Amino acid sequence: ASSMTEMQTKAFLYFVSKINHNDKSFKDNLTVTIDFKEVVDGLHTFGIKWKYGKESFKEFTKETLSSHLIIIKDYILKGKTYQGTKSINLYSTIDDKVVDGKIVYEVKFNNDIKESLIELAEYARFYNKDFEKLSGRHTIDLFSLFNILYQKQERYKDKIAIKFSLEELKRKLNISETGYPTIKDFKERVLDKAIKQINQNTSIYVWYENKRE
Repeated sequence: ASSMTEMQTKAFLYFVSKINHNDKSFKDNLTVTIDFKEVVDGLHTFGIKWKYGKESFKEFTKETLSSHLIIIKDYILKGKTYQGTKSINLYSTIDDKVVDGKIVYEVKFNNDIKESLIELAEYARFYNKDFEKLSGRHTIDLFSLFNILYQKQERYKDKIAIKFSLEELKRKLNISETGYPTIKDFKERVLDKAIKQINQNTSIYVWYENKRE
């Protein structure tokens, strides 16, 4: 789950998309190096509004570096199950450097997210121009989830069905168990709005039905 802003989320997905699958050293250093101009052009394309300039770049770097994940976990105390959270930073360092006469942007991910990163990198191609047209953290998170699952299976079928419990879907969107307490609230304020945006603005189409079991 994530507590990131839209800008932080899009930046993270962009950096993950730059992981070189053939770079065997990545598992050890967890670092991607991107030409500075490519970063500016790429992130502007994906809806991050900042101008080409040193001060704007510093602010962007500072905000990006503060990105973190919120891990929601159940724990048992005296026989009762409680829900707790843990915060994990996404990055160790982010720097602009001069390499071979070129300015590059060096992003080093936090070792604590190593396993998740390597899994996510396999589906990094889902970072595409669809994100430029999306707004709202829940919408971006839902689109990421749906698109990863779709692209994982599209070679076998052009239509897939995914089943989530309400609690599971809330967790994936970093919504607490008490958030949007009724299915009506959740559908109207989260799910329906997000799916409407996804269907109007992206390359995939989503529909759902809720079932009581």
